[in-house]
Amino acid sequence: MLLQLQPLLKLKRRLSIVKAQLQMSICESLKSNSFCEVLFFNCIVFFCQMKSNELNTIEGISEEENHLKKLGNRIKILRMATGHYNYEKFAYKKGIGRIQLRRAELGGNIKYNSLLKIIKALDMSVTDFFSEGFD
Repeated sequence: MLLQLQPLLKLKRRLSIVKAQLQMSICESLKSNSFCEVLFFNCIVFFCQMKSNELNTIEGISEEENHLKKLGNRIKILRMATGHYNYEKFAYKKGIGRIQLRRAELGGNIKYNSLLKIIKALDMSVTDFFSEGFD
């Protein structure tokens, strides 16, 4: 079972790396005011995000774990979308425990109070947070 998951997990890790590299490219493109480049990179990031969410649903993992993975992806994507690429700096600036934030982003089981604190740090309402990325 574990051997079957390894290629998918490697692909998921690679997608995460590609997304991070693309985010850096977007920042560079914004500096040079290249609208087409920014649009292109945003489309690729969106595609990587979709593929990453598809990979979260892996056979053999419970439905609850799948939902937690989607929740973690949503938190991470929103954090990075606000320009905070380092989770530790974001946690420090917003007064959230860095381990707590990391656990949430990796799909760990977190308390509801912690989730509300993270959503507030992202400057969103609960309704807006759950409006995308969940079935």
